[in-house]
Amino acid sequence: MVPGLLDLRNFKRALDKSRQRAERCGHPFALVTFESEGEPEGESDVKLGEEPGSPSNNSVNGLGKLARVVVDRARLSDEAGWCEGGRLGVILYGASGASARIFAESVLGNGQRERFRYVVFAYPGRDGGDGSGRPKSQESGQKDKAPEAASEAESIGTKRVDACQGLFAKPHPAWKRLLDIIGSGLALLVASPFMLLAGLWIRSVSPGSVFFRQERIGRGGRPFTMLKFRTMAVDLGESRHQDYMTRVITDGEAPMTKLDARDPRIIRGGRLLRKLCIDELPQLLNVMRGDMSLVGPRPPIGYEVAKYHRWCRGRLDCTPGMTGLWQVSGKNRLTFKEMARLDIFYANNFSLWFDLMIILRTPLAIVRQLLDGLGKDQRAKGSAGNA
Repeated sequence: MVPGLLDLRNFKRALDKSRQRAERCGHPFALVTFESEGEPEGESDVKLGEEPGSPSNNSVNGLGKLARVVVDRARLSDEAGWCEGGRLGVILYGASGASARIFAESVLGNGQRERFRYVVFAYPGRDGGDGSGRPKSQESGQKDKAPEAASEAESIGTKRVDACQGLFAKPHPAWKRLLDIIGSGLALLVASPFMLLAGLWIRSVSPGSVFFRQERIGRGGRPFTMLKFRTMAVDLGESRHQDYMTRVITDGEAPMTKLDARDPRIIRGGRLLRKLCIDELPQLLNVMRGDMSLVGPRPPIGYEVAKYHRWCRGRLDCTPGMTGLWQVSGKNRLTFKEMARLDIFYANNFSLWFDLMIILRTPLAIVRQLLDGLGKDQRAKGSAGNA
C-alpha cells in the first residue's frame, strides 16, 4: 500500500466531487490514467470493487511501483488512486490537458514509456463551456487534434460516449445484481404467456420481426442492444423521434409527452401494448444479461446523449433500468430537466430499499399511465367530433 494513494471507492468519490465542482463553478481539472502497455484499455484482471496491487496481478504490481512516483510528483492539492479496470489515476486540479501531459511524461521517465501508457482527460475540455459536455482526451504519443477531429473521434454511438464517462460510473453492487437475476427470472415466468400472445399478435398484424432491436447507451457510456416488442412498421427512420427529442432536450422545460399519439406508423394494437408496457417485457432478457437492471434510469439513444448538457450525463453513472424514479414520479408529465435530476439523484443514492420501493410503486404508475392515455384519447375524439 502506497501512502497517499486512494483506493477505488475513495478515488471515485474524489472524481465525482471534481466533476460536480467543474459543472457548478467552472473549475477545470485534468485526469491522467496509467496502464500497462499492451493491455486493452479498460480491461484488467482486477474485478470491479477490488483494490489493485495484489500479488496475483503482475500488471498492477508494476503500476504499484509507478504509483510511488505519481504520489511523489503530485501536488498536495491533487488526488492519486486506483481507477476502475485496474488503472492508476491522478486528478490534477486546475490543470490543462497540456500541463497534464507534461506531468505524465515526467512520471514515465527513465525508460518507463515502453512498459506503460497514459491517457489524459481534460474536463470540461476544450468545448469552452458550450454545454455539449464532450470532455476531450489525448493518448500518449498523439498530436493535438483539430476540434472537429476530436469531436468526431468521440462521437456518440461508437465505443464510448466520451473519453472519461466510464470513469464516473458507479459500481453495480452484488445485491443489485442478485435482485436483477431473481426478479427478472420470476418476471419472465409470470409474463411468458403475455409475451407469447404479444408475439403472435405482432406476427399476425404486421410483417417483419417480432422484436425491435436498438442500440442504447448504458452504464458509463457503453452501448448495448436493447430489446422491445415491435409496435411500429418495419424499416422506419428515426428522424422524427430525433427531431422531437432534440427539441425536448434543448428546451428542457417542456413535458416529455409521448410522440406516438395518433401516429399512423404504429401497428394495430401497438398503442395498447405500449400503454400496458408489454412492449418493454423483452428487456427482462437485457436484465438477465447484465446490460440493464430492474431499476435505473431509462437508457437513452446515442443522438439524445449527444444533445445533453454536461450535467445531464450523470444519468449514465449507473446501470439503466426497466423502471425507475422518473417512471414512478410522473414520467411523461415531467420535463427533461426534471427527469435528469431524478435519475441523477437515484444514481447517487440507490439502495436495496430504494429499489424495492420503486418496484412496488411501478404497477400503480402503469395504471396511472393507462388512465391518462384513455383520458387523452377521449378528449381527442371529442375535439374531432366538435370539429
